[in-house]
Amino acid sequence: MNITNRLTWLSYLTFILYGCAAISQGVLIICIAKTYQINIANVGYLFFIPAAIQAIVTYGNGFILDRINIKYEIIVSFAAMFLGFTFMITGLLPLFVIGLVPLGLGYGLLTSIPNYIILNLHPEKKFQKLNYLNFFFSLGGMLGPFILGQLVDLNCPWQIVLGMLLVFIFLLGLFAYKIPFSYLRDNDQEESDTSSTINATEAKSKWHYSIYLISLAMLSYVLSECIFSTWIVSYLKIHSKFNMAEASIGLTIYWLFITFGRFAADKIGNYMKVYQFILGSSIIALAGYILVFFSHSTIITYTMIAVMGVGYAALYASLLSYGMDQLSYNNPKLMSLFVLSGTIGTILALPLSSFFVRNFGFLTALLIGLIFLLVLIVSIFMTLKDKNNPAVDQTKQRHWGAITRRTKVFLFKNMWFSLSKKDLATINFTKKNKN
Repeated sequence: MNITNRLTWLSYLTFILYGCAAISQGVLIICIAKTYQINIANVGYLFFIPAAIQAIVTYGNGFILDRINIKYEIIVSFAAMFLGFTFMITGLLPLFVIGLVPLGLGYGLLTSIPNYIILNLHPEKKFQKLNYLNFFFSLGGMLGPFILGQLVDLNCPWQIVLGMLLVFIFLLGLFAYKIPFSYLRDNDQEESDTSSTINATEAKSKWHYSIYLISLAMLSYVLSECIFSTWIVSYLKIHSKFNMAEASIGLTIYWLFITFGRFAADKIGNYMKVYQFILGSSIIALAGYILVFFSHSTIITYTMIAVMGVGYAALYASLLSYGMDQLSYNNPKLMSLFVLSGTIGTILALPLSSFFVRNFGFLTALLIGLIFLLVLIVSIFMTLKDKNNPAVDQTKQRHWGAITRRTKVFLFKNMWFSLSKKDLATINFTKKNKN
């Protein structure tokens, strides 16, 4: 397996870990409240600490990703998560609170680094690869809560589950350590001083307004998805009179179709432009969202939720891909802006929707999620009016990102190879023959 494949699989496995840890948080809150004998709402407030740190680190990381040794940063992120979870399972509340700080650091780094690796290694297939990346996050998000919930139901301490996660973190850190790379750099940036000067001038130029519209669309997408995912079970149980098992199946169907819809998305995307895919997917999700409120049949409700899952499936990857194509070069600051927008959406979703649930009910909260989906559609439509938007002219999915330049992986700071030509084994073989 060459360097490209190993780094790609490292990104996928990292997002499985991140999905397991992040989505399992809802189950962990209940367990932690019982273990440390504190109010469950206070545990929710404590988890704002890693969420806030994650947002800060995600944005700040965009300023150093193209300057720092990525390998070291990956090792630091795994070490931070390992330290955070270790403190959390000590049984001492002060150490638990302290452990939330490195946990937020690890989350922030692991949010941005895999996206950065995929965008640099696969510029011409980034929509497909980002879909796979988010598929693995969803896969982790399905497995994590399921395993944790089942083991807790069998009276297994939640600390044991986190202990299993610590083993996974250690193995991933070892895998990353064995990959001989240090930096990811733009190919053209290293070939001539003239190119570097041009890139520096481009990087300092003012971003056009479509970038901020796409950032708003990313924020709205995450808010809409999280709000629906958080409150659909309660809505089905209270308003639609489903029993708890039936209501829970609705959420399972939703994530199931999001997860596996990401595999089909890149095939469909071959036949349309990226903004057409975003608008088409979001309109499908909007139609399913609206019809959920008018359905009086269990089967029809499940069907509409499945339609929503298909619509939401590839929105994150396509929005990130569309956003990165607003510039003619890879820009980690731009990537961090979009990832940060999604992170902020995750942070805001629960307190914002909880306010409407408390004051107006579950239906109103879900309607807020519907409004954010409409904001996404309007924001993307407005980017089409931007004359400086180069992504509008791209014709097919295989060209999404084709305007970005090739990337070189630097081995131990003094060796490199072009990803589009040779792998490490070929280089070593060539050097031996010359000697």
